[in-house]
Amino acid sequence: GDDIVEVKLTVKPNNSDYGTVTGSGLYEVGTKVTITATPKENYYFTGWSDSDSRELTRTITITSDSTITAIFSEKPYLTANPNNSDYGTVTGSGHHAVGSEATITATPKENCYFTGWSDCDSKELTRTVQVNSDTTIIANFAKKPYLTAKPNNSNYGTVTGSGYYEVGSVATITATPNSGCYFKKWSDGNTENPRTITVTSDVTYTATFKVGIPDGVFSV
Repeated sequence: GDDIVEVKLTVKPNNSDYGTVTGSGLYEVGTKVTITATPKENYYFTGWSDSDSRELTRTITITSDSTITAIFSEKPYLTANPNNSDYGTVTGSGHHAVGSEATITATPKENCYFTGWSDCDSKELTRTVQVNSDTTIIANFAKKPYLTAKPNNSNYGTVTGSGYYEVGSVATITATPNSGCYFKKWSDGNTENPRTITVTSDVTYTATFKVGIPDGVFSV
């Protein structure tokens, strides 16, 4: 009878780290062969070297020695980082399918607050982003302003109201003189006590206490 003519089919990935293929072998001319491409984790299949097909599995008819390459690519990587890891954390980093939507979340740490994202005007702590290529997005955090309220001399009196505050919030500071002392004024000249302050940045107020009795006050 007629000699059987065998031809060699070589199916290979463009990069063996990106994916695997099946279907290589020796076949009789005219054989229909199924070839498959299987991307590895964090990679995706972009197409075959000999065809416009994007099918992971296809059937071809072998007529001569052939080499077909399966083209794989790495999924784009989304990096979502804080501007300062002492101030907050961000989730959502990782490989994502091209064109997919990823959710990123910013979480400020104690006494810190979120000021915004590096790539948009959104102030939302959680948002979705479309991933088309490797992308880095920074969540910007800041330390809450700290109000320091203290006495000029701790033997003369105490002051309350120190602490971290939301930007733009109102704090109350109170100066309480010890026995035999009196409150005179704050370090900026203000004499209200208690006193309210709108906190916008780190600030210090010192209460000036004096020993004795205020001028013009006579003990009976």
